Amino acid sequence: MKQVFIICIVCISHFINAQFTAQDLIHFNQSIDNAVVKKDTSLLKQVYSDDFVFSHGTGLVEGRESWLNSILKPGNNYISRTHDSVTVEIHKPGIYILLGTLTVVKKESEYALNYERVFAILDKRLQMVSHKTFKEWHIR
Repeated sequence: MKQVFIICIVCISHFINAQFTAQDLIHFNQSIDNAVVKKDTSLLKQVYSDDFVFSHGTGLVEGRESWLNSILKPGNNYISRTHDSVTVEIHKPGIYILLGTLTVVKKESEYALNYERVFAILDKRLQMVSHKTFKEWHIR
């Protein structure tokens, strides 16, 4: 419930001013992956744009519905999805690009990846338009 509150506050308070700080975007980005771990697809439907594209490190490319369905699969037992080394580019009007490293811990494996994520203000709220993995490596 705290995740929903944080995301709503960030979206509402900053949309009025049409400005997000880099720290706001970093927190918003992490909140999305916390929702993936919790399999909170109702929240995720609000933060992924209708035309969201997820380009995996394996070469698989998914749209929003396919990605949301894969989150719910029994084999996706995420323990955590943690970001670090995130840099933020703020473009106007309302376009944001984040580059960083995401470490994914599952019951049976752990891996990390370098990514680029694109966010935009659409339908009066901040939404992720694209996630592209550039490099992926297994830790265990």
